[in-house]
Amino acid sequence: MRKGLATIHQFLIAVTRDQAGATAIEYALIAAVISAVLIGAMSYLGMGVADLYDGVAANAAEAMN
Repeated sequence: MRKGLATIHQFLIAVTRDQAGATAIEYALIAAVISAVLIGAMSYLGMGVADLYDGVAANAAEAMN
C-alpha cells in the first residue's frame, strides 16, 4: 500500500513540474482567440462586401435599361 502511494506521489510531482501541458493549453487559448477575431472580422466584412456587390448589380441592371 505504501509503495503505491509513493508511486502516485512521484507521478503527481512529475506532472506538476512538467511545463509542456501548460504550454499546449496556452497555444490552444491563443488559437481560440485568433479564430474568434477572424470569424468576427469575416462576418463584419462579409456584410459590407455583399452590400457592395448588390450595389454593383443594381447599377449594372440600371445601366442596361
